[in-house]
Amino acid sequence: MFKFSIITTCYNAEKYIKETIESVIQQTEFLNSKCELEYIIVDGDSKDNTNSIIQHYSKLCPQIKHFIEKDEGLYDGLSKGFKHVNGDVMGYLNAGDFLNKSAFSVLKKVFSNNQINWATGLKIIYNESSEIIKIQIPYNFRSNLIRCGVYGKYLPFIQQESTFWRPKLIEDLDIHYFKKLKKSGDMYLWYTFAKKYKLHIINSYLSGFKYHDNQITFRETGSTDLYLEEAKNFVDPIKIKDFFYIILDSLPWFLGRNITNIFQSLNSQFIDFISSDKEWNKKLNITKTKESIFCWVCDYSKTNGEGITANLFLEYILNKYNLKKTNIFVRNYNSNTNLEKMEKINPIKLASLNFADRYINPFIGIPYLWYKYLTGNKVAYINFLPLWNFVIFLLLPPNTILGPITGSQDYNKNIKNWEKFFRKYLMPIQFFISNIILSFRYKNLHFNTSNLKSILFEKVLKKSKFNFMHNLYLTKQEVNIDEKDIDFIFYTRFYPSKGTEQLVEFIKVLRKNYRIVTIGEKTNLDGIEEYGLISREKVLNLCKKTKYTIISSENFYSLFCFDCISRGVKVFFDENLDFDKEFLDKKQIFPITFKNINDTKLEIEKILNAFR
Repeated sequence: MFKFSIITTCYNAEKYIKETIESVIQQTEFLNSKCELEYIIVDGDSKDNTNSIIQHYSKLCPQIKHFIEKDEGLYDGLSKGFKHVNGDVMGYLNAGDFLNKSAFSVLKKVFSNNQINWATGLKIIYNESSEIIKIQIPYNFRSNLIRCGVYGKYLPFIQQESTFWRPKLIEDLDIHYFKKLKKSGDMYLWYTFAKKYKLHIINSYLSGFKYHDNQITFRETGSTDLYLEEAKNFVDPIKIKDFFYIILDSLPWFLGRNITNIFQSLNSQFIDFISSDKEWNKKLNITKTKESIFCWVCDYSKTNGEGITANLFLEYILNKYNLKKTNIFVRNYNSNTNLEKMEKINPIKLASLNFADRYINPFIGIPYLWYKYLTGNKVAYINFLPLWNFVIFLLLPPNTILGPITGSQDYNKNIKNWEKFFRKYLMPIQFFISNIILSFRYKNLHFNTSNLKSILFEKVLKKSKFNFMHNLYLTKQEVNIDEKDIDFIFYTRFYPSKGTEQLVEFIKVLRKNYRIVTIGEKTNLDGIEEYGLISREKVLNLCKKTKYTIISSENFYSLFCFDCISRGVKVFFDENLDFDKEFLDKKQIFPITFKNINDTKLEIEKILNAFR
């Protein structure tokens, strides 16, 4: 008899555990006595009714092994379950995820082939009502790219809920290291397996991933950033040949991931789950009017700079052309809606953008805008407009309204390898080509900052407006000194060019004497308050209560810096940065020396004493 070992670890999962258990014990092969089952449930000493529910099902199904024991997290609990595995094929489900009823039947037939040691199915996404809302077709999981941590960072994740393997594969696992991981344990499993075994793809629905409030990946930050940051500690460095395979695989991955979105765009009778409305409906029926503007927006989340800038520029278009929100249509490969409906979309629970999102999605917008332009419509390309991307400037339709053009001439010394080569040697050439294109195309240009002013051609300068964010914030200042009971607020984002490691050192020194809060990625330092990835509205509310901040050495003209200034937060920054003297005259900003941390602290405290 073929035996399956399934593990579920949970904590306070009373809302989700029932569905997960039933999906395992109601497998058709098991119910028909064509396979054996070993279902191991490890509970981390839940305080709600989770264990009562598990006990109810364990009485009905003796194959359930129920353990209650405090643990140090998901992967500590999972490592305890590994000790009890005796099956031929194993996998694990988190509370809230569930198996398709025929999963065991498919897996039994596939793993009867002794050459198959590890396999995954179609990528299935559920909504909170357990309805399948998206099916993605995996293309190819290369072992070398798995070991580099590419899947999840540049290409789509390996879906853990749909992945199964022979128990012998965990013999090579460093179990002590595995159980200490907090977020990226599944990636560590795949990293280990890929040393010896090829991951196969089964063209079948086995299981899926459900978005809900209790997920470890999203409940703290709203993104996968911390997951990927932890994985950096064990994955292999990415080599040049790996980037070649990433580029080679990006297009088929993009098609497999977005085929239903493409079909929806081509077929007006295509019924899809509309996330903004949380209901099933046909795509938006767009009524063309002379006042309508069709916008391609690569990202309009409200928790990162590009998305927030897009929202602000859409607001600018709304006011400039005196339009209703229903006359501004917002499109990307994922959705098609008007501005009014777009604003209802949940701004927090969005995964990090991968390689295809960043580098293929922007080009999908070009044929879309050409189609709208040729059918007599006004069009706009809103974000993902770095000055180095001359191809976009060259290929967009005439008279396209361009959202703020972004970019910087400098590169952070912490940037290494390919990205350093790109920023130091290739970007200047690309800037030059973009200058030529912009000299002869487009009537009016908006730049997010004035960082690029010194390298722009005279023709470009004459038709450009600079400091979009700055000018916007001059009219939106809101200060109430009496409300300020937080000493420092920091924006932390662990990305090579952000210089966040230096900010962390400042936090370590200042936390002893000052009240400090952070937003963005969590540092996990003691003695501070960390809010994680939160909406911009909450960021502004925190800024209203805060006296000071120290911004990263990457760029003075950041969205966070302007948020702080607009709410009366005094900004300390690296004196080597280009900055607006107007803020200096108003004593809102203070350039300091970013060298020795302790010397910088003394410099900051000297300035602080002047305000006491």
